[in-house]
Amino acid sequence: DGSTTKTIPGEGTYKVNPDGTVTFTPEKTFTGKGTGVTVKRVDKNGTPVTAKYTPTVTPVTPEGTPAETTDIQGKEQNGKPEFKPGNP
Repeated sequence: DGSTTKTIPGEGTYKVNPDGTVTFTPEKTFTGKGTGVTVKRVDKNGTPVTAKYTPTVTPVTPEGTPAETTDIQGKEQNGKPEFKPGNP
C-alpha cells in the first residue's frame, strides 16, 4: 500500500527503512513467528520486485534460585531468593 509502517495488534510494528531494511518491534508479550511484511522495490528501469520479511521471536524464561535457611526454634531467619532475566 506504499506505507512504511505497519502495526499488527497482538504482534508488533514493522517499519521499512529508507535503505530497505525492515525493523520489527514486537509487543512485550508476543512470541512466535510473525505475520511478516512484503516489501516492494522498483529498479532504475522501472521493474518492480517484491520480497517478504518474516521475524521469529523466541520466548524468554526468567530463572529463580531459591534461598533456604536453617536455625533453632524461635530465632528469626532471613533469606533472599535470586532472580535472573531469562535467556532464550
